[in-house]
Amino acid sequence: MDIEKQCLLLASQVNDAIKTSYSSNNSSEKRDCYFLAVRKLDELKESVLELPGGYFTGLDKFENNLEEIQREYFDEGVFTTNSIAGWIYSAELKLETPLSALQNHGEFRAVDQEINAITQDQKHGEWMTKTTTFREMGID
Repeated sequence: MDIEKQCLLLASQVNDAIKTSYSSNNSSEKRDCYFLAVRKLDELKESVLELPGGYFTGLDKFENNLEEIQREYFDEGVFTTNSIAGWIYSAELKLETPLSALQNHGEFRAVDQEINAITQDQKHGEWMTKTTTFREMGID
């Protein structure tokens, strides 16, 4: 496939992905299609550089529209700015650590749940933050 046809195909894929993203009612599909459009746009930018005399018309306007959609998705809760998913209890692995603390090692609590002491032996471990994965943030 020559570069010109590849660029036209990528442009079509970008448009289709952003249209699907914007018209979908499913948050996961909105995120997936939005990031697909962004990836395909990056590929398109690289491919256009290979065209002799190749250039974009309306790229700034399109990128501004993508930024507006991104802000709208943050407002709707499709994207999240919170990088903390919750808390994980981590017991100290020592000989004097009681079994009750060791049994709770790795227990997960979401951000909105309380992290009260899960054992009377709280001093033998600590609650550590668990960061959100890229997939949970909508990034493959």
